[in-house]
Amino acid sequence: MPDIQNYEKPLLGAMLQSKEAIGDALQIVGKDYFETDLHQKIFLQIVKIYDLDEPLELSNFDGEKSYLLDLIDEAPSPANASYYAEKVRDQYIRRELNQTCQSVLNNKMDDLDTLLDEFESKVFQLAENKITGETSKLEDINPQVYEKIIDGSSTEGLKTDFYDLAEIVGSISGYWIIAGRPSIGKTAFALSLMLNWASRGIPCAIFSLESTKQAIARRLLSMETGISTLKFRTGKLSIFEMDALKSAVEKMCPYPLFIDDSASLNTIQLKAKARRVVSRYHPKVIVIDYLQLLNTKHRCNSRNDEITEISRTIGSLTKQLNIPIVALSQLSRKVEDREDKRPQLADLRESGSIEQDADTVVFIHRPEYYRKEKFKDGTPSGNLAEIIVAKQRDGAQGNFKMTFLKECTRFENYQKE
Repeated sequence: MPDIQNYEKPLLGAMLQSKEAIGDALQIVGKDYFETDLHQKIFLQIVKIYDLDEPLELSNFDGEKSYLLDLIDEAPSPANASYYAEKVRDQYIRRELNQTCQSVLNNKMDDLDTLLDEFESKVFQLAENKITGETSKLEDINPQVYEKIIDGSSTEGLKTDFYDLAEIVGSISGYWIIAGRPSIGKTAFALSLMLNWASRGIPCAIFSLESTKQAIARRLLSMETGISTLKFRTGKLSIFEMDALKSAVEKMCPYPLFIDDSASLNTIQLKAKARRVVSRYHPKVIVIDYLQLLNTKHRCNSRNDEITEISRTIGSLTKQLNIPIVALSQLSRKVEDREDKRPQLADLRESGSIEQDADTVVFIHRPEYYRKEKFKDGTPSGNLAEIIVAKQRDGAQGNFKMTFLKECTRFENYQKE
């Protein structure tokens, strides 16, 4: 087994010589990365002695002392431990890939979607094993942190130019729910966020289960130009509007914004597509429009159980992909029964799991939609929406107003008079 001779033995030999080499190796490999039981046993003994802060003497080891001496005699410089650890890790990944492929070939499962999901999930996990971190001194980190604080780039997640939203949430991270009644502006709000990010070169992806990619593109052009989509459909554009449209197309073509309009996706298909999109295009955020249009591969006892599974799948996918996922959600008709029509967490449709799973829940409320001329505070409701941050796992709740341009379905910061 030449790979064991070339990589595992030199790594163990280097670790036997130096505690620094052990520390370097532990950032890259674990017990299962070694192919033989003997090497796994030696690795565990080295780690045990290292944890106890005992000297690396052969008397502290069980087993064949002559084999340990051979490892030390043939070992490279301990300074090369990281190199050999990376090689051991790569060989482990190759073995796991081979085993995964063999498992797929030997599997007689009729449900091909489930089989593909398991395969892709395993491959994605193995790819993540290639990503390693390094330990740094505080004196090296502090200047970088200081500079980011000074220039305002220290916040984790995606920053937004919607300043009232940023004031409450800081940035977009984790599993987000944007909820509201039909036609209230959920998609418009999500697309406004995406257009802002994409215009700054931040890659975004949307899974649109309700609209075609052409319809999404029209809405984005409408938001950019201020020309209503109705005019796009009728083709009745002025010369000025034609010029504005042409300029917008040229401006937006380079935007890193990716649209998947697959209809009737189930959770397994969503996971597979999301992994591929992340692998190919590296988006910093994924939008799902909308959650209730997803379904599960298998039969559930109730719609409530199905939505619970869908929500938990999205939550777990957020952690697996390590990027924010913004899922749009319908609200139940209970909103219509209240005089002020203002949404509450209990209105999240068909499952309390959505509220539980989400890191942040945002509602969109537009009194104008219900033919109410004013907000409760007396502000005229025309072209305005209230954005309600009803839940934030790591922060406060709050609400604020935004301008909503109905013609082009675009959200903008509200300029208070």
